[in-house]
Amino acid sequence: MTLPISLAGNRRAFGFTLVELLLVLTLLGGLVALAVPRLDNALKRQSVAMTVARLGATLRSGHVRSMSTHAETSVLFDFETKRYQASWNTVMGSLPADYTYTFTSAKVESSAGRTAGFRFYPDGTSTGGRIAMVGEYGRYEIDLEWLTSEVSVNER
Repeated sequence: MTLPISLAGNRRAFGFTLVELLLVLTLLGGLVALAVPRLDNALKRQSVAMTVARLGATLRSGHVRSMSTHAETSVLFDFETKRYQASWNTVMGSLPADYTYTFTSAKVESSAGRTAGFRFYPDGTSTGGRIAMVGEYGRYEIDLEWLTSEVSVNER
């Protein structure tokens, strides 16, 4: 590539000045500063949605497991520590910590008022009920039908 040279011997400079580069970097920094909080909220909202979906899957597994093993199974919730555990699994699941929970069931599986749960029976029925979750990143309702043990997860 050749650069144009004037007869006076002055070269014409190509490129950007330092001021122009600093201006562009400042604008990019401002855009990033605006985007980061939105991205953080989106990631937290997605994390809550995944936790709710995982809980729904655990309840569905309880229904299938009780019918396949011909034995009762249960999923117990400890709303004080924000954890839940299935009777067939030693690993405890976590519930979002910054949410408020309301548990409703026809037959309460409760211990000292801080825990509650759902029980699944070998004939395909369950205690049924609802868990309502309200928090900064949305409201969710997890419904368990007592007759069919069908689980539905709804975001409100």
